[in-house]
Amino acid sequence: FDSRLGVSTMRGLQVIANNPLQGPVMSVVHTSRIKITKRQGPHRTAQIEGFDGLLDFGIHGGIRSFYAEKYGREFSGPEFPATLDHMIAGVAG
Repeated sequence: FDSRLGVSTMRGLQVIANNPLQGPVMSVVHTSRIKITKRQGPHRTAQIEGFDGLLDFGIHGGIRSFYAEKYGREFSGPEFPATLDHMIAGVAG
């Protein structure tokens, strides 16, 4: 994932049959285009190309408490799933 461009590229593995010495060949199978917008405080939204709606990212629970202690301030506003929550959900999928 290139955060400067908001682009993630997934590479597929294609093994060449009849030539084991050449090894695997990689090719791009999908490129994700995502626009991330900073809202207020830790709140971010992501718009994924090809899909309607926005995904909310932020902090909550223990993560919110950790950052409140670390920076010595309270975070106002609603709680949203953290980026880590989205990553775990995607991997567990």
